[in-house]
Amino acid sequence: MSGRTTYRLFLVVVLTVALGACAPSATPVPGGAATAVPPKAAPASPTAIVAPAASPQPTAAAAPKIKRGGTVRVAQQADFLTLDPQISAAGPAGYVALYDNMFTLKQDPATKAFEAQPELIESQQTVDPKTLIWKLRRGVKFHDGSNWDAAAAKWNLDRMRTHPKSQVKESVQAIDSVDVVDDYTIKLNLKAPSASLPTLLTPGAMGRTGIVSKAAVDKLGEDEFGRHPSGTGPFQFVEWLTGDHLTLKKFDGYWRKGADGQPLPYLDGAVFRFIPDTSVSLLELKSGNVDVVDRVEPKDVPGVKSNPELVYQEMPWAGPTLVVGFNPLQAAGGSFWNNKKARQAALYAIDRDAMAKTLGLGIGQENQSFWAPGQVGYDPSVPRYQFDRDKAKQLLAEAGYPNGIDTAITVIARPEDLRNAEVLKQMWDAVNIRTKIDNLERLAWIDKVTKAGNFQVATWRYTFYVDPDLYTRSLTPGGSSNWAGWSNPDMSKCMADGRSEYDLQKRAAIYQRCQRIIYDDSYLGLTWFSPANFAYRKNVKDVRLQWDIPDVRDVWLDK
Repeated sequence: MSGRTTYRLFLVVVLTVALGACAPSATPVPGGAATAVPPKAAPASPTAIVAPAASPQPTAAAAPKIKRGGTVRVAQQADFLTLDPQISAAGPAGYVALYDNMFTLKQDPATKAFEAQPELIESQQTVDPKTLIWKLRRGVKFHDGSNWDAAAAKWNLDRMRTHPKSQVKESVQAIDSVDVVDDYTIKLNLKAPSASLPTLLTPGAMGRTGIVSKAAVDKLGEDEFGRHPSGTGPFQFVEWLTGDHLTLKKFDGYWRKGADGQPLPYLDGAVFRFIPDTSVSLLELKSGNVDVVDRVEPKDVPGVKSNPELVYQEMPWAGPTLVVGFNPLQAAGGSFWNNKKARQAALYAIDRDAMAKTLGLGIGQENQSFWAPGQVGYDPSVPRYQFDRDKAKQLLAEAGYPNGIDTAITVIARPEDLRNAEVLKQMWDAVNIRTKIDNLERLAWIDKVTKAGNFQVATWRYTFYVDPDLYTRSLTPGGSSNWAGWSNPDMSKCMADGRSEYDLQKRAAIYQRCQRIIYDDSYLGLTWFSPANFAYRKNVKDVRLQWDIPDVRDVWLDK
Protein backbone atom coordinates (compact mmCIF):
# COMPACT_ATOMS: atom_id res chain seq x y z
CA MET A 1 0.00 0.00 0.00
CA SER A 2 1.60 3.16 -1.21
CA GLY A 3 2.85 5.66 1.35
CA ARG A 4 2.63 3.23 4.23
CA THR A 5 6.06 3.52 5.75
CA THR A 6 5.14 1.71 8.93
CA TYR A 7 3.47 -1.19 7.23
CA ARG A 8 5.78 -4.08 8.07
CA LEU A 9 4.32 -7.44 7.19
CA PHE A 10 6.70 -10.18 6.27
CA LEU A 11 4.70 -13.23 5.26
CA VAL A 12 6.37 -16.60 5.11
CA VAL A 13 4.76 -19.62 3.51
CA VAL A 14 6.24 -22.95 4.52
CA LEU A 15 5.80 -25.84 2.12
CA THR A 16 7.94 -28.54 3.72
CA VAL A 17 8.65 -28.08 7.39
CA ALA A 18 8.74 -30.34 10.43
CA LEU A 19 7.88 -29.66 14.03
CA GLY A 20 9.55 -31.23 17.03
CA ALA A 21 7.05 -33.19 19.09
CA CYS A 22 7.28 -30.93 22.12
CA ALA A 23 8.53 -27.60 20.85
CA PRO A 24 6.21 -24.69 21.72
CA SER A 25 7.75 -22.46 19.03
CA ALA A 26 9.24 -24.71 16.43
CA THR A 27 12.04 -23.56 14.15
CA PRO A 28 11.70 -24.46 10.47
CA VAL A 29 14.06 -27.09 9.17
CA PRO A 30 16.93 -25.30 7.36
CA GLY A 31 16.02 -24.91 3.73
CA GLY A 32 12.39 -25.76 4.44
CA ALA A 33 10.94 -22.26 4.53
CA ALA A 34 9.95 -20.33 1.44
CA THR A 35 10.47 -16.71 2.42
CA ALA A 36 8.45 -13.96 0.79
CA VAL A 37 10.77 -11.12 1.82
CA PRO A 38 12.96 -10.44 -0.02
CA PRO A 39 11.18 -11.74 -3.12
CA LYS A 40 14.40 -13.14 -4.58
CA ALA A 41 14.97 -15.55 -1.70
CA ALA A 42 15.55 -19.11 -2.85
CA PRO A 43 12.41 -21.25 -2.52
CA ALA A 44 12.29 -24.59 -0.78
CA SER A 45 12.39 -27.68 -2.96
CA PRO A 46 8.80 -28.88 -3.36
CA THR A 47 9.98 -32.49 -3.61
CA ALA A 48 12.03 -32.65 -0.44
CA ILE A 49 11.32 -35.32 2.16
CA VAL A 50 11.41 -33.67 5.56
CA ALA A 51 12.10 -35.65 8.71
CA PRO A 52 10.80 -34.43 12.08
CA ALA A 53 13.22 -32.02 13.72
CA ALA A 54 14.57 -32.80 17.15
CA SER A 55 13.15 -30.57 19.88
CA PRO A 56 15.64 -28.83 22.14
CA GLN A 57 14.62 -29.57 25.71
CA PRO A 58 14.20 -26.51 27.92
CA THR A 59 16.60 -26.15 30.80
CA ALA A 60 15.91 -24.65 34.20
CA ALA A 61 18.29 -21.79 33.49
CA ALA A 62 16.74 -20.93 30.12
CA ALA A 63 13.07 -21.35 31.09
CA PRO A 64 11.09 -18.13 31.51
CA LYS A 65 9.50 -17.41 34.87
CA ILE A 66 6.12 -18.67 33.80
CA LYS A 67 3.31 -18.80 36.33
CA ARG A 68 0.68 -21.49 35.93
CA GLY A 69 -2.99 -21.28 36.80
CA GLY A 70 -5.75 -18.74 36.43
CA THR A 71 -8.36 -18.07 33.76
CA VAL A 72 -8.04 -15.69 30.82
CA ARG A 73 -11.21 -13.76 29.95
CA VAL A 74 -11.64 -12.69 26.33
CA ALA A 75 -14.29 -10.25 25.07
CA GLN A 76 -15.33 -10.84 21.47
CA GLN A 77 -18.02 -9.13 19.42
CA ALA A 78 -19.54 -12.19 17.76
CA ASP A 79 -21.30 -15.11 19.40
CA PHE A 80 -20.93 -18.58 17.95
CA LEU A 81 -23.55 -20.00 15.62
CA THR A 82 -22.28 -23.46 16.47
CA LEU A 83 -19.12 -24.75 18.14
CA ASP A 84 -18.46 -26.98 15.15
CA PRO A 85 -15.84 -24.87 13.33
CA GLN A 86 -16.06 -26.43 9.89
CA ILE A 87 -19.73 -25.57 9.41
CA SER A 88 -19.85 -22.27 11.30
CA ALA A 89 -19.58 -18.71 10.02
CA ALA A 90 -18.62 -16.96 13.28
CA GLY A 91 -16.48 -17.28 16.39
CA PRO A 92 -12.88 -18.07 15.30
CA ALA A 93 -11.18 -16.87 18.50
CA GLY A 94 -12.68 -19.59 20.65
CA TYR A 95 -12.05 -22.20 17.97
CA VAL A 96 -8.30 -21.63 18.27
CA ALA A 97 -8.47 -22.61 21.96
CA LEU A 98 -10.64 -25.70 21.38
CA TYR A 99 -9.10 -27.09 18.22
CA ASP A 100 -5.73 -27.79 16.69
CA ASN A 101 -5.28 -27.62 12.92
CA MET A 102 -3.19 -29.52 10.39
CA PHE A 103 -0.89 -26.47 10.29
CA THR A 104 -0.51 -23.42 12.49
CA LEU A 105 0.95 -19.94 12.05
CA LYS A 106 4.01 -18.89 14.01
CA GLN A 107 5.08 -15.26 14.12
CA ASP A 108 8.66 -14.20 14.70
CA PRO A 109 8.50 -11.52 17.43
CA ALA A 110 11.49 -9.67 15.97
CA THR A 111 10.68 -9.64 12.24
CA LYS A 112 6.88 -10.12 12.51
CA ALA A 113 7.27 -12.93 9.97
CA PHE A 114 4.47 -15.49 9.82
CA GLU A 115 5.38 -19.10 9.14
CA ALA A 116 2.93 -21.88 8.34
CA GLN A 117 4.21 -24.88 10.30
CA PRO A 118 2.88 -28.40 10.86
CA GLU A 119 0.73 -28.88 13.92
CA LEU A 120 -1.19 -32.17 13.75
CA ILE A 121 1.09 -33.46 11.02
CA GLU A 122 4.81 -33.99 11.54
CA SER A 123 6.16 -33.85 8.00
CA GLN A 124 5.21 -33.52 4.37
CA GLN A 125 6.62 -35.27 1.32
CA THR A 126 5.73 -33.95 -2.14
CA VAL A 127 5.91 -37.03 -4.34
CA ASP A 128 4.99 -34.93 -7.36
CA PRO A 129 3.21 -31.56 -7.64
CA LYS A 130 -0.19 -33.25 -7.32
CA THR A 131 0.62 -35.92 -4.72
CA LEU A 132 1.42 -35.21 -1.06
CA ILE A 133 2.30 -37.64 1.72
CA TRP A 134 1.62 -36.39 5.26
CA LYS A 135 3.00 -38.14 8.32
CA LEU A 136 0.71 -37.46 11.27
CA ARG A 137 1.67 -36.61 14.82
CA ARG A 138 1.42 -39.58 17.17
CA GLY A 139 0.18 -39.58 20.74
CA VAL A 140 -2.57 -36.99 20.22
CA LYS A 141 -5.98 -37.50 21.82
CA PHE A 142 -9.31 -35.80 21.31
CA HIS A 143 -11.08 -34.45 24.38
CA ASP A 144 -13.49 -37.42 24.27
CA GLY A 145 -10.55 -39.87 24.49
CA SER A 146 -10.58 -40.99 20.85
CA ASN A 147 -7.35 -41.11 18.85
CA TRP A 148 -6.01 -38.70 16.28
CA ASP A 149 -4.94 -40.95 13.40
CA ALA A 150 -5.12 -41.31 9.63
CA ALA A 151 -8.79 -42.30 9.64
CA ALA A 152 -9.66 -39.15 11.61
CA ALA A 153 -7.52 -37.02 9.31
CA LYS A 154 -9.14 -38.36 6.14
CA TRP A 155 -12.63 -37.94 7.62
CA ASN A 156 -11.96 -34.32 8.57
CA LEU A 157 -10.54 -33.35 5.18
CA ASP A 158 -13.36 -35.13 3.35
CA ARG A 159 -15.89 -33.37 5.58
CA MET A 160 -14.35 -29.96 4.82
CA ARG A 161 -14.51 -30.72 1.09
CA THR A 162 -17.97 -32.24 0.80
CA HIS A 163 -20.22 -31.32 3.74
CA PRO A 164 -23.17 -29.27 2.42
CA LYS A 165 -22.69 -26.72 5.21
CA SER A 166 -18.88 -26.58 5.07
CA GLN A 167 -17.51 -23.06 5.42
CA VAL A 168 -14.00 -24.06 4.29
CA LYS A 169 -14.53 -25.62 0.88
CA GLU A 170 -12.44 -22.86 -0.68
CA SER A 171 -9.53 -23.74 1.61
CA VAL A 172 -9.46 -27.39 0.50
CA GLN A 173 -10.70 -27.01 -3.08
CA ALA A 174 -7.36 -28.26 -4.43
CA ILE A 175 -7.85 -31.70 -2.81
CA ASP A 176 -9.41 -34.33 -5.07
CA SER A 177 -9.24 -37.27 -2.67
CA VAL A 178 -7.50 -38.51 0.49
CA ASP A 179 -6.13 -42.03 0.95
CA VAL A 180 -5.13 -43.75 4.19
CA VAL A 181 -1.64 -45.23 3.76
CA ASP A 182 -1.23 -46.54 7.29
CA ASP A 183 -2.42 -45.60 10.79
CA TYR A 184 -0.41 -42.37 10.82
CA THR A 185 0.09 -41.59 7.12
CA ILE A 186 -2.29 -40.11 4.53
CA LYS A 187 -1.87 -39.37 0.84
CA LEU A 188 -3.46 -36.29 -0.68
CA ASN A 189 -4.33 -36.44 -4.36
CA LEU A 190 -4.68 -32.90 -5.67
CA LYS A 191 -6.71 -31.64 -8.61
CA ALA A 192 -3.87 -29.27 -9.39
CA PRO A 193 -0.67 -28.26 -7.60
CA SER A 194 -1.42 -26.08 -4.57
CA ALA A 195 1.36 -24.03 -3.02
CA SER A 196 -1.13 -22.41 -0.65
CA LEU A 197 -2.63 -25.54 0.91
CA PRO A 198 -0.54 -25.61 4.14
CA THR A 199 -1.33 -21.97 4.85
CA LEU A 200 -5.02 -22.46 4.06
CA LEU A 201 -5.14 -25.18 6.73
CA THR A 202 -4.04 -22.84 9.51
CA PRO A 203 -6.55 -21.06 11.74
CA GLY A 204 -5.21 -17.77 10.40
CA ALA A 205 -6.58 -18.51 6.93
CA MET A 206 -10.25 -18.96 7.71
CA GLY A 207 -10.50 -19.77 11.41
CA ARG A 208 -12.60 -22.79 10.42
CA THR A 209 -10.20 -25.67 9.70
CA GLY A 210 -10.06 -26.98 13.28
CA ILE A 211 -9.89 -30.76 13.54
CA VAL A 212 -12.98 -32.29 15.19
CA SER A 213 -13.59 -35.71 16.73
CA LYS A 214 -15.30 -38.08 14.34
CA ALA A 215 -16.22 -40.33 17.27
CA ALA A 216 -17.99 -37.46 19.03
CA VAL A 217 -19.87 -36.39 15.88
CA ASP A 218 -20.96 -40.00 15.27
CA LYS A 219 -22.09 -40.40 18.87
CA LEU A 220 -23.85 -37.07 19.38
CA GLY A 221 -24.95 -36.10 15.89
CA GLU A 222 -23.92 -32.85 14.26
CA ASP A 223 -26.39 -30.55 16.01
CA GLU A 224 -25.54 -31.82 19.49
CA PHE A 225 -21.83 -31.84 18.69
CA GLY A 226 -22.20 -28.17 17.84
CA ARG A 227 -23.33 -27.64 21.44
CA HIS A 228 -20.85 -30.07 23.08
CA PRO A 229 -17.70 -30.10 20.91
CA SER A 230 -14.57 -32.20 21.10
CA GLY A 231 -11.22 -31.26 19.54
CA THR A 232 -7.53 -31.81 20.35
CA GLY A 233 -6.78 -28.28 21.56
CA PRO A 234 -5.35 -27.30 24.98
CA PHE A 235 -8.80 -26.32 26.30
CA GLN A 236 -11.95 -28.42 26.38
CA PHE A 237 -15.60 -27.52 26.52
CA VAL A 238 -17.44 -26.77 29.77
CA GLU A 239 -20.42 -24.52 29.01
CA TRP A 240 -21.89 -22.37 26.27
CA LEU A 241 -24.61 -19.90 27.18
CA THR A 242 -25.80 -18.46 23.88
CA GLY A 243 -25.44 -14.71 23.75
CA ASP A 244 -23.43 -14.55 26.95
CA HIS A 245 -20.27 -16.67 27.24
CA LEU A 246 -18.29 -19.79 26.37
CA THR A 247 -16.37 -21.45 29.21
CA LEU A 248 -13.44 -23.80 28.61
CA LYS A 249 -11.16 -25.68 30.98
CA LYS A 250 -7.65 -27.07 30.76
CA PHE A 251 -7.37 -30.34 28.84
CA ASP A 252 -5.09 -32.54 30.93
CA GLY A 253 -4.27 -34.80 27.99
CA TYR A 254 -2.89 -32.10 25.69
CA TRP A 255 0.12 -33.21 23.64
CA ARG A 256 2.18 -30.03 23.42
CA LYS A 257 4.56 -28.88 26.15
CA GLY A 258 5.36 -25.39 27.34
CA ALA A 259 8.66 -23.63 27.86
CA ASP A 260 8.82 -25.05 31.39
CA GLY A 261 8.79 -28.60 30.05
CA GLN A 262 5.30 -29.37 31.35
CA PRO A 263 2.18 -29.96 29.27
CA LEU A 264 0.28 -26.93 28.03
CA PRO A 265 -1.83 -24.98 28.70
CA TYR A 266 -0.40 -22.85 31.49
CA LEU A 267 -3.89 -21.66 32.39
CA ASP A 268 -6.67 -23.51 34.19
CA GLY A 269 -9.28 -22.17 31.82
CA ALA A 270 -10.53 -19.58 29.34
CA VAL A 271 -13.81 -17.68 29.16
CA PHE A 272 -15.04 -15.96 25.98
CA ARG A 273 -17.64 -13.29 26.69
CA PHE A 274 -19.82 -12.02 23.86
CA ILE A 275 -19.99 -8.22 24.02
CA PRO A 276 -21.20 -6.69 20.73
CA ASP A 277 -20.62 -3.08 21.85
CA THR A 278 -16.90 -2.28 21.68
CA SER A 279 -17.33 0.62 24.09
CA VAL A 280 -18.69 -1.78 26.71
CA SER A 281 -15.91 -4.33 26.14
CA LEU A 282 -13.27 -1.60 26.46
CA LEU A 283 -14.83 -0.42 29.74
CA GLU A 284 -14.71 -4.02 30.99
CA LEU A 285 -11.05 -4.24 29.98
CA LYS A 286 -10.16 -1.04 31.83
CA SER A 287 -12.10 -2.23 34.89
CA GLY A 288 -10.26 -5.56 34.94
CA ASN A 289 -13.37 -7.63 34.24
CA VAL A 290 -11.91 -8.99 30.99
CA ASP A 291 -8.28 -9.53 30.01
CA VAL A 292 -8.40 -9.31 26.18
CA VAL A 293 -10.66 -7.45 23.74
CA ASP A 294 -10.71 -8.39 20.07
CA ARG A 295 -11.20 -4.87 18.68
CA VAL A 296 -10.53 -1.28 19.65
CA GLU A 297 -12.38 1.49 17.83
CA PRO A 298 -10.02 4.07 16.27
CA LYS A 299 -11.43 6.84 18.48
CA ASP A 300 -10.45 4.83 21.57
CA VAL A 301 -6.89 3.99 20.51
CA PRO A 302 -5.17 7.03 22.10
CA GLY A 303 -6.77 6.25 25.46
CA VAL A 304 -5.70 2.62 25.33
CA LYS A 305 -2.16 3.52 24.34
CA SER A 306 -1.84 5.95 27.25
CA ASN A 307 -3.23 3.52 29.84
CA PRO A 308 -0.30 1.97 31.79
CA GLU A 309 -2.39 -1.12 32.61
CA LEU A 310 -3.11 -1.97 28.99
CA VAL A 311 -1.20 -3.18 25.92
CA TYR A 312 -2.35 -2.09 22.46
CA GLN A 313 -1.42 -4.19 19.44
CA GLU A 314 -2.04 -3.24 15.84
CA MET A 315 -2.08 -5.78 13.03
CA PRO A 316 -1.15 -3.74 9.95
CA TRP A 317 -1.21 -6.83 7.74
CA ALA A 318 -4.95 -7.33 8.29
CA GLY A 319 -8.13 -5.30 8.41
CA PRO A 320 -10.76 -3.78 6.11
CA THR A 321 -10.04 -1.57 3.11
CA LEU A 322 -12.73 0.21 1.10
CA VAL A 323 -13.34 -1.00 -2.48
CA VAL A 324 -14.92 1.09 -5.24
CA GLY A 325 -16.39 -1.25 -7.85
CA PHE A 326 -17.84 -0.27 -11.23
CA ASN A 327 -20.48 -2.45 -12.87
CA PRO A 328 -18.43 -4.64 -15.24
CA LEU A 329 -21.10 -6.82 -16.77
CA GLN A 330 -24.15 -4.79 -17.78
CA ALA A 331 -25.06 -1.54 -19.48
CA ALA A 332 -26.73 -0.65 -16.16
CA GLY A 333 -23.24 0.53 -15.26
CA GLY A 334 -24.02 3.73 -17.12
CA SER A 335 -21.17 6.00 -18.22
CA PHE A 336 -18.53 3.73 -16.59
CA TRP A 337 -19.55 0.50 -18.32
CA ASN A 338 -17.11 -0.30 -21.13
CA ASN A 339 -15.51 3.14 -20.75
CA LYS A 340 -12.09 2.71 -19.22
CA LYS A 341 -11.17 6.40 -19.32
CA ALA A 342 -14.33 7.33 -17.37
CA ARG A 343 -13.45 4.75 -14.69
CA GLN A 344 -9.87 6.01 -14.55
CA ALA A 345 -11.12 9.58 -14.17
CA ALA A 346 -13.17 8.56 -11.14
CA LEU A 347 -10.17 6.77 -9.60
CA TYR A 348 -7.84 9.74 -10.17
CA ALA A 349 -10.38 12.01 -8.45
CA ILE A 350 -10.09 10.17 -5.11
CA ASP A 351 -7.85 11.79 -2.47
CA ARG A 352 -7.03 8.63 -0.53
CA ASP A 353 -4.81 10.32 2.00
CA ALA A 354 -7.58 12.76 2.88
CA MET A 355 -10.05 9.88 3.22
CA ALA A 356 -7.70 8.03 5.58
CA LYS A 357 -7.19 11.12 7.73
CA THR A 358 -10.85 12.09 7.72
CA LEU A 359 -12.34 8.65 8.29
CA GLY A 360 -9.48 6.71 9.90
CA LEU A 361 -9.42 8.69 13.15
CA GLY A 362 -5.66 8.54 13.50
CA ILE A 363 -4.97 4.96 12.41
CA GLY A 364 -6.25 5.01 8.81
CA GLN A 365 -3.81 4.72 5.90
CA GLU A 366 -4.25 5.28 2.17
CA ASN A 367 -4.28 2.14 0.10
CA GLN A 368 -4.22 1.15 -3.56
CA SER A 369 -2.98 -2.44 -3.39
CA PHE A 370 -5.01 -5.63 -3.25
CA TRP A 371 -1.86 -7.35 -1.89
CA ALA A 372 -0.29 -6.59 1.49
CA PRO A 373 3.33 -5.41 1.44
CA GLY A 374 5.60 -8.34 2.17
CA GLN A 375 3.04 -10.79 0.86
CA VAL A 376 4.04 -13.17 -1.91
CA GLY A 377 3.95 -11.14 -5.11
CA TYR A 378 3.33 -7.69 -3.62
CA ASP A 379 4.45 -5.26 -6.33
CA PRO A 380 5.04 -1.60 -5.43
CA SER A 381 5.94 -0.87 -9.06
CA VAL A 382 2.34 -1.35 -10.26
CA PRO A 383 1.09 2.11 -11.34
CA ARG A 384 -1.25 3.86 -8.92
CA TYR A 385 -4.17 6.20 -9.48
CA GLN A 386 -2.66 9.09 -7.55
CA PHE A 387 -4.96 11.97 -6.67
CA ASP A 388 -5.02 14.36 -9.65
CA ARG A 389 -8.16 16.40 -10.34
CA ASP A 390 -6.82 17.92 -13.55
CA LYS A 391 -6.06 14.47 -14.96
CA ALA A 392 -9.51 13.27 -13.88
CA LYS A 393 -11.18 16.13 -15.80
CA GLN A 394 -8.96 15.50 -18.84
CA LEU A 395 -9.85 11.79 -18.89
CA LEU A 396 -13.55 12.57 -18.56
CA ALA A 397 -13.30 14.78 -21.64
CA GLU A 398 -11.39 12.10 -23.54
CA ALA A 399 -14.04 9.58 -22.48
CA GLY A 400 -16.65 11.71 -24.24
CA TYR A 401 -17.99 13.61 -21.23
CA PRO A 402 -16.50 17.13 -21.30
CA ASN A 403 -19.49 18.41 -19.31
CA GLY A 404 -19.29 15.64 -16.70
CA ILE A 405 -21.55 12.70 -15.93
CA ASP A 406 -24.25 11.73 -13.46
CA THR A 407 -23.86 8.57 -11.39
CA ALA A 408 -24.94 6.88 -8.17
CA ILE A 409 -22.98 4.99 -5.50
CA THR A 410 -24.88 2.00 -4.08
CA VAL A 411 -23.85 1.41 -0.47
CA ILE A 412 -24.98 -0.59 2.55
CA ALA A 413 -26.85 1.65 4.99
CA ARG A 414 -24.29 1.37 7.78
CA PRO A 415 -22.79 4.50 9.35
CA GLU A 416 -19.24 3.77 8.17
CA ASP A 417 -20.35 2.98 4.60
CA LEU A 418 -22.43 6.14 4.44
CA ARG A 419 -19.53 8.27 5.69
CA ASN A 420 -17.27 6.79 3.02
CA ALA A 421 -19.87 7.48 0.34
CA GLU A 422 -20.34 11.08 1.46
CA VAL A 423 -16.60 11.76 1.19
CA LEU A 424 -16.42 10.09 -2.23
CA LYS A 425 -19.38 12.17 -3.40
CA GLN A 426 -17.60 15.39 -2.44
CA MET A 427 -14.45 14.35 -4.34
CA TRP A 428 -16.34 13.24 -7.45
CA ASP A 429 -18.64 16.25 -7.47
CA ALA A 430 -15.49 18.41 -7.53
CA VAL A 431 -14.54 17.01 -10.96
CA ASN A 432 -18.12 17.07 -12.30
CA ILE A 433 -18.90 13.41 -11.65
CA ARG A 434 -22.26 14.36 -10.17
CA THR A 435 -23.00 11.70 -7.59
CA LYS A 436 -26.05 10.49 -5.69
CA ILE A 437 -25.90 8.04 -2.77
CA ASP A 438 -28.16 4.99 -3.02
CA ASN A 439 -28.13 3.45 0.47
CA LEU A 440 -29.78 0.08 1.05
CA GLU A 441 -30.14 -2.46 3.84
CA ARG A 442 -27.48 -5.17 3.46
CA LEU A 443 -29.67 -7.91 1.93
CA ALA A 444 -31.26 -5.40 -0.43
CA TRP A 445 -27.74 -4.23 -1.41
CA ILE A 446 -26.76 -7.83 -2.21
CA ASP A 447 -29.91 -8.32 -4.29
CA LYS A 448 -29.32 -5.14 -6.29
CA VAL A 449 -25.55 -5.32 -6.72
CA THR A 450 -24.59 -8.98 -6.71
CA LYS A 451 -27.71 -10.74 -7.90
CA ALA A 452 -29.29 -8.23 -10.29
CA GLY A 453 -26.22 -6.23 -11.29
CA ASN A 454 -28.45 -3.14 -11.27
CA PHE A 455 -25.94 -0.51 -10.17
CA GLN A 456 -23.37 1.90 -11.56
CA VAL A 457 -20.84 2.10 -8.70
CA ALA A 458 -20.84 0.18 -5.42
CA THR A 459 -18.61 0.16 -2.36
CA TRP A 460 -17.76 -2.65 0.02
CA ARG A 461 -14.95 -3.75 2.30
CA TYR A 462 -12.06 -5.98 1.25
CA THR A 463 -9.88 -7.86 3.73
CA PHE A 464 -6.24 -8.90 3.47
CA TYR A 465 -5.79 -12.65 3.90
CA VAL A 466 -2.84 -14.74 4.95
CA ASP A 467 -2.23 -16.15 1.45
CA PRO A 468 -2.95 -14.48 -1.92
CA ASP A 469 -4.80 -17.57 -3.09
CA LEU A 470 -7.68 -16.50 -0.84
CA TYR A 471 -8.07 -13.36 -2.96
CA THR A 472 -9.51 -15.65 -5.63
CA ARG A 473 -12.88 -15.31 -3.91
CA SER A 474 -12.84 -11.55 -4.50
CA LEU A 475 -11.17 -11.33 -7.90
CA THR A 476 -12.63 -14.11 -10.03
CA PRO A 477 -16.18 -14.88 -11.24
CA GLY A 478 -18.21 -17.00 -8.86
CA GLY A 479 -16.04 -16.05 -5.88
CA SER A 480 -17.97 -15.66 -2.64
CA SER A 481 -16.73 -12.06 -2.19
CA ASN A 482 -16.75 -10.94 -5.82
CA TRP A 483 -19.66 -8.63 -5.08
CA ALA A 484 -19.69 -6.65 -8.32
CA GLY A 485 -19.19 -9.70 -10.52
CA TRP A 486 -15.89 -8.64 -12.09
CA SER A 487 -14.90 -11.22 -14.69
CA ASN A 488 -11.65 -11.24 -16.61
CA PRO A 489 -10.38 -14.53 -18.10
CA ASP A 490 -6.78 -13.35 -17.82
CA MET A 491 -7.27 -12.72 -14.10
CA SER A 492 -8.90 -16.11 -13.52
CA LYS A 493 -5.98 -17.83 -15.21
CA CYS A 494 -3.48 -15.68 -13.33
CA MET A 495 -4.92 -16.62 -9.92
CA ALA A 496 -5.05 -20.31 -10.86
CA ASP A 497 -1.44 -20.15 -12.02
CA GLY A 498 -0.41 -18.55 -8.72
CA ARG A 499 -2.04 -21.32 -6.70
CA SER A 500 -0.32 -24.03 -8.72
CA GLU A 501 3.24 -22.68 -8.68
CA TYR A 502 5.49 -24.06 -5.91
CA ASP A 503 8.58 -22.04 -6.89
CA LEU A 504 8.42 -18.89 -4.77
CA GLN A 505 10.06 -16.55 -7.28
CA LYS A 506 7.80 -17.73 -10.10
CA ARG A 507 4.73 -17.52 -7.84
CA ALA A 508 5.62 -13.94 -6.89
CA ALA A 509 5.99 -12.99 -10.58
CA ILE A 510 2.58 -14.48 -11.37
CA TYR A 511 0.86 -12.48 -8.64
CA GLN A 512 2.61 -9.32 -9.81
CA ARG A 513 1.01 -9.95 -13.19
CA CYS A 514 -2.38 -10.36 -11.47
CA GLN A 515 -2.08 -6.94 -9.84
CA ARG A 516 -1.34 -5.28 -13.17
CA ILE A 517 -4.47 -6.86 -14.64
CA ILE A 518 -6.55 -5.25 -11.88
CA TYR A 519 -4.95 -1.87 -12.55
CA ASP A 520 -5.29 -2.11 -16.33
CA ASP A 521 -8.94 -3.16 -16.23
CA SER A 522 -9.79 -0.45 -13.67
CA TYR A 523 -13.15 -1.94 -12.71
CA LEU A 524 -11.98 -2.23 -9.09
CA GLY A 525 -10.21 0.46 -7.09
CA LEU A 526 -9.10 0.85 -3.47
CA THR A 527 -9.14 3.90 -1.26
CA TRP A 528 -8.05 3.63 2.38
CA PHE A 529 -7.36 1.03 5.03
CA SER A 530 -7.99 0.61 8.78
CA PRO A 531 -5.58 -1.91 10.35
CA ALA A 532 -6.98 -4.60 12.63
CA ASN A 533 -6.11 -4.32 16.30
CA PHE A 534 -6.76 -5.66 19.78
CA ALA A 535 -5.80 -4.87 23.37
CA TYR A 536 -5.12 -6.73 26.59
CA ARG A 537 -4.10 -6.16 30.20
CA LYS A 538 -0.37 -6.00 30.83
CA ASN A 539 -0.36 -9.05 33.12
CA VAL A 540 -1.42 -11.23 30.16
CA LYS A 541 1.72 -12.75 28.67
CA ASP A 542 2.46 -14.47 25.37
CA VAL A 543 -0.67 -13.57 23.42
CA ARG A 544 0.12 -14.92 19.97
CA LEU A 545 -1.60 -14.37 16.66
CA GLN A 546 -3.13 -16.52 14.00
CA TRP A 547 -2.95 -13.75 11.37
CA ASP A 548 -5.67 -11.50 12.87
CA ILE A 549 -6.99 -13.80 15.61
CA PRO A 550 -5.63 -13.47 19.16
CA ASP A 551 -4.40 -16.94 20.15
CA VAL A 552 -4.50 -17.67 23.92
CA ARG A 553 -3.20 -21.22 23.80
CA ASP A 554 0.22 -20.20 25.17
CA VAL A 555 -0.99 -17.39 27.44
CA TRP A 556 -0.03 -17.19 31.10
CA LEU A 557 -0.97 -14.64 33.73
CA ASP A 558 1.65 -12.73 35.67
CA LYS A 559 -0.13 -12.44 39.00
